Amino acid sequence: VDLIGTYIFLIAGLVLILSFILLKKYLSNLPRTAVYASVIALAFIFVLLPAYEFGQREHFLLMLSIPYILLAAVRQKSTTPNLFLLIIVGLLAGIGFNIKPYFLLNWLVIECYLMLVHRKITYIFRLESLLVICATLVYLASIFIITPEYVYKVLPLITPIYYLIYANPLYFIIFRQPACSLIIMGLIFCYLIKHYLPATIIINLLYLSALVQLAIALGQGTIWYYHFYPALGFTAFILTLLLVKLVYSKRYLIRSGLQQSTRHFFLLIIALAAIGIMIFYYYMILISFRAHNINNQRDLIHWVQQEARGG
Repeated sequence: VDLIGTYIFLIAGLVLILSFILLKKYLSNLPRTAVYASVIALAFIFVLLPAYEFGQREHFLLMLSIPYILLAAVRQKSTTPNLFLLIIVGLLAGIGFNIKPYFLLNWLVIECYLMLVHRKITYIFRLESLLVICATLVYLASIFIITPEYVYKVLPLITPIYYLIYANPLYFIIFRQPACSLIIMGLIFCYLIKHYLPATIIINLLYLSALVQLAIALGQGTIWYYHFYPALGFTAFILTLLLVKLVYSKRYLIRSGLQQSTRHFFLLIIALAAIGIMIFYYYMILISFRAHNINNQRDLIHWVQQEARGG
């Protein structure tokens, strides 16, 4: 039995349950099928979209941060979930945003946006955000107390090696990594269609998160798919929510002349088209990975041989 895979599936299941509870509150003005469609899309994003990078830290970041963003949207509707839900979401987000140091930038952007929207600096002192801060402090303290060698010995040793082999110019990353170009096109498409719907805080938070994660991935200079996975996941979820709201919007139905009976058929066509695109993209990822994995291994072997000969 694959214990690690089972553990990841359990985490994904817990997050999907939390997301279902929060989406029911957030999409309370829409039919229940809208909630089901959104949760099914999240399941696809969590389980299938990671492809061969299943279980990477970026995978955990996306899963553990989604309920935090949904909770912020639910609070915007003047609805406060129960204390137990707040604690669970806060603890999960605290783990997710601290898996890598620069993931905290995502949390910081989210909180800055929320403070700007509510025009209160003290808005950051919510239970779930305080739990993220506590998790950050505990994590930092544990590093220096339990494994100080990592900070003073390991980190200085591996940092130059990590970026020496795999760093690539920006233009090469954009045009060579299929996920990067797909994210950029997806964000442009989402930006265009979101003008047909009222502005919502969840779309803006997801959009900001996708931009932050895209910047982080590009800043690392690599073409590894898992670096782009969070931005791709956020973008896919933005597209899902926009399409769900677009399909179920009365204003859209009236304007386009669609009748109530054709709504589900229209949603089915969108879902089938999205599935076809993602399957095609999935195979593009696999082909790209096989081609570059061999080259990266050769580069690493060449560097090790040079270092062994003294440069």
